[in-house]
Order: sequence, then C-alpha cells, then structure tokens
Amino acid sequence: MRPLTRQAAEALATRGYIDVADPLAGECEALFWRHTADLEGLDARLASILSARTPPPACLVNPGPGRRAWLPVQHLRLELDSSTPYHHSAADIVSYARHVSAKQLLEASEDLHVELISLPTAGDDYAAFVTTNGNHRALVFRLLEVPIIPAWVSPCISWSPASTSRTTGAVLRHLETDKVIVRSRDDLWGDVFATDSAVPWIMPASIWSAPGAVRRFEASYGPITDRRIGWLRRRLTIAARLLTG
Repeated sequence: MRPLTRQAAEALATRGYIDVADPLAGECEALFWRHTADLEGLDARLASILSARTPPPACLVNPGPGRRAWLPVQHLRLELDSSTPYHHSAADIVSYARHVSAKQLLEASEDLHVELISLPTAGDDYAAFVTTNGNHRALVFRLLEVPIIPAWVSPCISWSPASTSRTTGAVLRHLETDKVIVRSRDDLWGDVFATDSAVPWIMPASIWSAPGAVRRFEASYGPITDRRIGWLRRRLTIAARLLTG
C-alpha cells in the first residue's frame, strides 16, 4: 500500500490527526479507500485487541473544541476498564466486520461520529480514547486494520488530577517548581494544568501507587525518557522530595 507523503506523515506526527479541511486530508481519505481488509482470523484478532486494553490517563481531561479529522488507527486505544463490546457480543462484532463495506463505515462515521479525545503519550506519540460515542465502530476499525479513520477529535487542552490526596498536591507543587507543568485557573474546572510530558498518565494518588502507574504506562506506550519526571518511578525519591516541601 502506498504510504502518505512525508508532509502528511509529519503533520500526523506533530498533531496526532489531520483536519478534514486541511489540504492534506485528501491523502488520508485516499489511504482509507485503498485499504483492503484481511478477513481471515477475525476472532483471534478481536481477542488480541480486547486483551491489549490500555490504562487511561490518571487525570480528568479538559477537551478543546472538536473537529472532524483523520486519525491513524494505531492511536486508537481501548481503555483498560472498558466493557466494550456491550449490547453486542464479540460474535456480532466479527460478523459485522466481515460484511461491512468501507463505504458503509465511512457513511456511518459521517452520520454518527466516532468521538475521541486525543492526548500525547511518550515521545511524539499520541493516544485517542472514545468519549461518548463510537465504541463499536472504533472496534470494527481496529479489527479490519484500517490504517487511518475518520473521527470527531477533541485535543486535550488541560487536565486536573483525579486524586486530591496530599501526595498528589505535593507532587504537583514540585512539578510546577521544576517547570514541568503550568497551572492556570478555569471557571468550571478550577485549577487546571498543561504539560508536554507524560505526567497526566502517571499522576500518583500516593507514594505507593506511583511506580506501578509508571510501569503500566511504559508497558502500553513505551519508555518515559523525560528526565524531569524520572523520580516518579522511585518511592524513596518521591518520599524524600515530599519531605522537602
């Protein structure tokens, strides 16, 4: 299959998606139509996809304005605690994938968007999770190994920690001092944060939970190479830093 041009590939690497209004969107749609699905071994493929669910961010994500865009299917993740498929059995999903056409998938995504929120992970990679609509269609896209999909994508513009523990508050203060995160005030969310690091995925609720959160993240998304947050993988280092403030 003919790949995307360098310009389109770089745009996807930078933003994680390409807006349908972008002149490069035509390349994405052409790539979608060129794909020929392999219908052999769908049951085993579905089992593999469902067993590879990944941990969601350890924070509450504040999405920015959504837009219709093309997104690489490898960015599409199933959350670890997701109950998908629901309402339909695994056999239903496989049967639908076996008989659906690319045209039907595209039309379904235009009428009922696959709604995603996208945020950076490790390095220059991204992960996208279904928010309110599109779990089963997202699963079919993954099952058919479509290289790029149409979706309604909302980028993460800020986040707030899911935990309000003393440990979380102290870690946030240290990260802010180290200029890893930037704090601002939102009328609806209260204190919110922005960062170019993997902090939203591993923000600990306690000293004991931090190393495990790092291990789970790295098992799913790759190694954390950002030295500014390497101390979050070691309990003793966390404890020592918390004692200083």
